Amino acid sequence: MEIFEASRARHTAGTVALIAATVLGVTACAATRVATPGGKPIHVQDARLGVTLRTDRRNTVTVTAYRSTVGGHPSHGVHFEAADLSICARVSGGVVGPSMTSLRTINNKVVLASAATSIAPPLKSQQLRRDHCAHGWVTFHVPDTTTGGRVVVSDHNDDSMRWAVH
Repeated sequence: MEIFEASRARHTAGTVALIAATVLGVTACAATRVATPGGKPIHVQDARLGVTLRTDRRNTVTVTAYRSTVGGHPSHGVHFEAADLSICARVSGGVVGPSMTSLRTINNKVVLASAATSIAPPLKSQQLRRDHCAHGWVTFHVPDTTTGGRVVVSDHNDDSMRWAVH
């Protein structure tokens, strides 16, 4: 009886750990599919800086660098952070630009990207043709009470790619 209870306790603890990891999205450069409130599956990928991720359409995106402090003249209570992106249309073209990018702060706030940056070259909104790439920096206006945790690039359709920055 005691052996059965110990085995059951280990099984229950393992199940709880698996459920917690699933809910928290604990992955290491892995891809998962999650359903949105509308029921449409989204292809979610997590990576570290410098890792190239591939969209469902086999195009590629890389966050090549991240700066937690960027010069400029931010408004009171805000500082600038920036990400360097490389987006390549390997198979099919499409529109790319700063609007695809956001920053999830360490306290889970979302900050949208801006093309207005003091770091050159800025990522410009543009139509990419097949076998062409866009490269450039986007800036985030981050509240002084927090800092960036993940850069998120989304095609606003079915791909969401996230790079840990801290």
